[in-house]
Amino acid sequence: MRPDKKAHLYAQALFNVARQTDSILTVRDSLLMVAFLLKKDAVFKVFFQTTKITPVDRVSILCQVLQDRCHIIAAEFFALLAKRKEWKLFIPTLRAYQTIQRSELDLATVTVYLASRLDVGVIEAIEQTLVARLKKTVDFTVVVDQSLLGGLKLRIGNLFVDGSLQHRLERLRQNMLQS
Repeated sequence: MRPDKKAHLYAQALFNVARQTDSILTVRDSLLMVAFLLKKDAVFKVFFQTTKITPVDRVSILCQVLQDRCHIIAAEFFALLAKRKEWKLFIPTLRAYQTIQRSELDLATVTVYLASRLDVGVIEAIEQTLVARLKKTVDFTVVVDQSLLGGLKLRIGNLFVDGSLQHRLERLRQNMLQS
């Protein structure tokens, strides 16, 4: 079976189990955390790829180390991939899981880029406005981008809206040059 097809099947199975246990977002967050650790921590990557630790022990160690931050479904999936030596399917499975999640839950992924951290009330107001405008559930992330002078940038799925001060100044400059 092709790796992308297998990753999609794994993702669909993970999603179905997560839905049955009402833990879709928790499983996704756990998978994202494991992906982050695989990318950033060489020791964790070796732990994932070693054959010297049994799958049962691997799940136990993962749950003990990450405690409440890793859902048992994600930990079991992690151990399954390690047992089958299919660790290269982890990231493609995560991406497929996220795609299935967005489709099934009619979820819009929104990232807001700000020049500095805003009050929680302002961020919640931005989120509520987006929910009302998009008429979808929003997976909302705020990123502080020190390179911005002011304003904000939005990424909604594949759409990028630039409302930054830099962009406005650039448009003003272009208009003045054309005049």
